[in-house]
Amino acid sequence: MSLPGLWAQALVNASGPEYGEALAFLKTAALPLKKLPPTVSGHAEGRRLESTLRSALQEAGCGKPGWGVEAAIRSAALLVRKGRFAYFASFVDEVEKIVDERNGTLRVLVESAATPDAGFEDSLKALLKRKKNAKDVKLDIRLVPELLAGCRLGVEGGYFDGSLLGRLKEMTRDLSSGAGGALPDPGGTG
Repeated sequence: MSLPGLWAQALVNASGPEYGEALAFLKTAALPLKKLPPTVSGHAEGRRLESTLRSALQEAGCGKPGWGVEAAIRSAALLVRKGRFAYFASFVDEVEKIVDERNGTLRVLVESAATPDAGFEDSLKALLKRKKNAKDVKLDIRLVPELLAGCRLGVEGGYFDGSLLGRLKEMTRDLSSGAGGALPDPGGTG
């Protein structure tokens, strides 16, 4: 497991049943925290970050944070203290993956040649919920025009290529290896 993954697992474990609140806080704090230089480090900087996050909560009228938020604040400050703040974005992504897994949410990478319409997204989610017995499905859609048409899906470590580029590469491999058999005579003579 990666270093951000280990830190994420520690946060989720420390948050107990409030791991969802920890993630929500981290995602809310992520935008302002991304403005910090990745080289920020040291005990004093960690204390300053912790104080700033607590002040922001008070200013927002949130009162005393629950244990999930408290664990998230301490984790962010600890990343700074240990000189690992450059991992913050990856850390938040790893926390989200763990929370999704615990909540039964299936994460799917969709690489598409064109922007899929809402009907495609809804149909794909419904199909994946049914086939993978998932409570929810999150699609991470990325445009990859090089695919020419269609899409590729990354699901649970598997990869399904339904793109035109993938089909053309498959045909090329088949023809190169002779697996495709003889090509038909276009003139029909033979």
